[in-house]
Amino acid sequence: MCPVCDKPFLGSVSKGKSGAGFPAYHCSRNHKQYGVSKKKFEDTLSMFILNIKYKKDFLKSFEATLVNKYREREKEIGEFSLKANSNVANLETEKLQKIAAFTSTQNQIIRATLEKQIEEIQKQITEAQEQRNKLEIKENDIHSFIKYAKNLMEHPEEMLLKQRNFTILRSLFGLVFDKLPTYTEIVSGTPKLSLPYKLSEDFKLDKDFTAGDRGIEPRTRRLECLVMPLN
Repeated sequence: MCPVCDKPFLGSVSKGKSGAGFPAYHCSRNHKQYGVSKKKFEDTLSMFILNIKYKKDFLKSFEATLVNKYREREKEIGEFSLKANSNVANLETEKLQKIAAFTSTQNQIIRATLEKQIEEIQKQITEAQEQRNKLEIKENDIHSFIKYAKNLMEHPEEMLLKQRNFTILRSLFGLVFDKLPTYTEIVSGTPKLSLPYKLSEDFKLDKDFTAGDRGIEPRTRRLECLVMPLN
């Protein structure tokens, strides 16, 4: 985000007299233009992200919390599952009775009526089974989710530097940062990171990264685009 107005940067390529392009990120919404060259901007962000560390103890606490919540609801889920199973069993018994009645009569009118009733009961059985299965959350499901979350979250550089889908990238930034950071917060190492992350104590930017370009020159023509990595 722009450190002046806290809005997203724009990306542009300025054209010099020689025809060479000068790609940059910049913003000038009701304020003096604040700009940073593409290379400096992206190198700064990459260096910061490479210094983000995952808190190893976080996942243990997270897993313990999930298991505790699961235990609290386990009785409720179990009782519902028993009722659902009982409902399915009763419907199965009713269906068998209808089938027995169907096979014991040759009256076509009665047979047609019974066949419709059997089909309706089977539909109810299928719906009851689906509802039961949806609520049968098992402890293994929690551990599987934790494994997935760990693989996703303990490698922020994989998430944020290699993702090319912009919509997904914004969501992943929301996972790592409590609030989308400004450029100067990235430079100073002061963004608000989400609970699972911390910044490496060794983080230190080279002096070349500590100031914005402010103005991007030379330029004769500028092609603007939405803020996203410039290719």
